[in-house]
Amino acid sequence: MSDEFIRVNDLAELHEEQPTYVAVGSFDGVHLGHQAVLKSMVAAAQKNGARTAVLTFFPHPRRVIQNLTDPYYIATLDDRVKWIAELGVNIVITQPFNGTVRNTRAADFVQQLRDHLNMRQLWGGN
Repeated sequence: MSDEFIRVNDLAELHEEQPTYVAVGSFDGVHLGHQAVLKSMVAAAQKNGARTAVLTFFPHPRRVIQNLTDPYYIATLDDRVKWIAELGVNIVITQPFNGTVRNTRAADFVQQLRDHLNMRQLWGGN
């Protein structure tokens, strides 16, 4: 298992062969709840020989859906990526949130995660 860190700006750039555990979310400030989910995901992946990935959207989906112009994030994108990487995540995808992504069916989105990341587990919080 590689500890290499990768940051990409589009899921389509990836074609992972190794099984991957994936968390999807806005991660607007990488708060304690985010950290707990990501630490648990990293530990589970390491135990099972998998890599880890976080897919976060930029801009925030609410900015696009609600046509907001004010900044929406608690922290900058670079800070959020740095904090996620420091938790041991192997891959961060800063997926552009646009009309195409907005209109993607959930089943198709999950299939894209499987196709590009060899996703074995999908992690999230509430």
